[in-house]
Amino acid sequence: MKRATPFVLALAVFVLVVIGVRRYLTGDEVVIEEQASAAPDEVELVEPAAPEELEAPAPEPAGVGREQVALEPALAPAEEAERTATLVVIARWDDDGTPAVSMGVSTYPSTRANAFLHRDRAITGPDGRATFVVRAPERLGAYLDQGESEFVELAPGDVRELVLTAERWAVTRGRVVDREGNPQADAEIWVSAGFNYTYGSVVARTRGDGRFEVPIGAANYIGARKVGHVPSHLRHPNAAKGEELELVLPLRGPAGRVVGVVRGTDGAPIANALVHIGTMRGHVVELEDGAQGTQAPGLRARSADSGRYAVDSVEPGRVTLRARAANYAVLALEIDVEPDRVTEVDIVLTRGITARGTVREPGGAPIEGVFVGYGDYGAFDSGRTLTAADGAYELSGGDPSGWTIVARMQGLGAAETTLAGAPGAVVEWHPVLDPGRAIHGVVRDTDGVPLEHMRVTARSARWAGGVPLQAVTASDGTFRITNAEDKVYALTVGERGTVFAIHEVGGVRPSSAPITIVIPTGARPSAYVKGRLVLPSGVRASLTAFLVGGDRGPFIHFDADTGEFADGPWPPGDYRLWIMSDDYPRTSLANFSLAVGETRDLGTLELVPTGKLVIVAILPAGGHAGGATVEVRDRQGDQAHWGRVESDAEAEIDLAPGSYVVRVSTARELAAHTVVEVASGATTRATLELVGSPRLAVALDFEGEELATLTLTVFDADGWPVELLRAGAVKTGRALGFPLTAGSYRVEAVAGDGRRGNASVQVTAGASPATVVLELR
Repeated sequence: MKRATPFVLALAVFVLVVIGVRRYLTGDEVVIEEQASAAPDEVELVEPAAPEELEAPAPEPAGVGREQVALEPALAPAEEAERTATLVVIARWDDDGTPAVSMGVSTYPSTRANAFLHRDRAITGPDGRATFVVRAPERLGAYLDQGESEFVELAPGDVRELVLTAERWAVTRGRVVDREGNPQADAEIWVSAGFNYTYGSVVARTRGDGRFEVPIGAANYIGARKVGHVPSHLRHPNAAKGEELELVLPLRGPAGRVVGVVRGTDGAPIANALVHIGTMRGHVVELEDGAQGTQAPGLRARSADSGRYAVDSVEPGRVTLRARAANYAVLALEIDVEPDRVTEVDIVLTRGITARGTVREPGGAPIEGVFVGYGDYGAFDSGRTLTAADGAYELSGGDPSGWTIVARMQGLGAAETTLAGAPGAVVEWHPVLDPGRAIHGVVRDTDGVPLEHMRVTARSARWAGGVPLQAVTASDGTFRITNAEDKVYALTVGERGTVFAIHEVGGVRPSSAPITIVIPTGARPSAYVKGRLVLPSGVRASLTAFLVGGDRGPFIHFDADTGEFADGPWPPGDYRLWIMSDDYPRTSLANFSLAVGETRDLGTLELVPTGKLVIVAILPAGGHAGGATVEVRDRQGDQAHWGRVESDAEAEIDLAPGSYVVRVSTARELAAHTVVEVASGATTRATLELVGSPRLAVALDFEGEELATLTLTVFDADGWPVELLRAGAVKTGRALGFPLTAGSYRVEAVAGDGRRGNASVQVTAGASPATVVLELR
């Protein structure tokens, strides 16, 4: 059985959280369209060919090359001066202030309709500068691939300089090879923006021996491409600060080329149309050396004045071609591409419909700054704009046969409609935003002092993902959560800018009456942790902390040379420190408590070589239990491994040395759990015979309608945790079921608000489940 790679899964979750839900975690507004650091979901893995020649483009000097999508008519020279502004971005390294050369810089016009189509991108030159000319007035977001971001207000005629600090994190050296392993000169090295594998820049080219050297950040991906070859998969180096890495980026065989002309239904060519070929988003892949990588997203180009376009380095096979242009609906086609061949595909775009209207409050007052848009944020088939001071908006490019758009604003709610019309038609929609039911009140400390910048989050029992309802307290401690439904919610409160919840309140319904939330003395973050991590040779890893029974904390950076780390402030409580790595099993390194204001030195934490656990699962009638589920927990009940026996064979699992409880199950049978000891460098074998599976039903009884969070653990007669469940928004009377073998067990439940309950129960073989009622007091 192949061991899962928890670091990759954790990293994927972390990237999604940072990009899509970062404002939920920090308490900022959820409308990420207005945030400079939320990079538009673009792909820059190919430069378009010269418009008429359809030949590979010549290398452009640093600071000049960019893809600029001009989807509006060019301005006359006099108009250019009156209606444009210039922004010069200066990137400097954080450690010595020298120019950050060949750094990707992006700008994003936050007030423009379909803003991501008008974004601009450049590479800094030898002086660390990149220059952008934009239409004004504009609120322009500028951000570095590795470093700071900032919004700048630009008026017509402005010439502004903006200094941004680039983070010098690590250095990646390596070489680019073809599928046969031959070094490739003049290949392009592509580095993504931070926390985003779909958007980046070509920052360097390989030398004659195929080698390269580029700086890289903690959250960047890196890949290679060359005309005539399928681009490499992307790697996330996961570098520690100061680390120097060596990578090989293999290109993936002969590629095809797609060329053609983009026209309207009237036959006229369309200039500046965007053409995207391939996947919209990458996915995790296993590389030839066994490491984890990410499939490179599709390739993109734009059409010339003649409507002609060319996309090189397309992976052979059946792929999706998407195209769009200003005022035209998005088109998607399936095409077949052959290696070392040119495929001609002419594209015909249909005029889209335009939505126009005014967004108002229920009383009729117009609302400025409302998001009006369609599609997933940053996707190729999406668009957005913001309402003006008079509440007016205009958005074009909708599908004439049916176009769903939404208007929304944090705190005021959302409205949605589906429009249709003849190609080129203007359709009016005047949405009214009503905040609806609300949960409101004030957050104070025990002395009655109002607390500002506290994140109040509401979840219901039926909440199943996405962004929960949320508000941030004002200077007087008040908050208002809108768009609530008529049902029970559980509230958690945390400091804005941190991920930990420090207080919980259950059983809250929307009401006209305010509620008062009192934060206990000492509950706010005030503690710090430090230590030193020693890794085995060749192991790269990250540290993260979990608040026992609560939230996961931040990823903790440690020095690549010394292994030293420090982090905080954290709220007081019980914690577990985990190692997350592709090279080492998921392991709890330390269990500790933090008191108010404490700085805890965890000392030296050393990872020792792993051991191997071999599990054989036997069916009642004999034979191996192929497809059985294997679950391994440590002494604290946390899951160290979960997987399946993929065939009638033994399951081999690498584990850190220590004691574990192992359970193997199928859909109809369940093995009695067993406790094993795993030693460094040794192999431990465990044979489990599957038997019938009686069940344990646990009913919860507590005052109030709902608990914000609950941790429930089932211990066997020897005190080993054989089941552990963490749940949110738990209603009173809810029954929880667990398949267990016959024996004596103790069940313990701990609510986030401190209430506890425990009971002992005897589980016997038979069809009827054993039942126990836990009273939480």
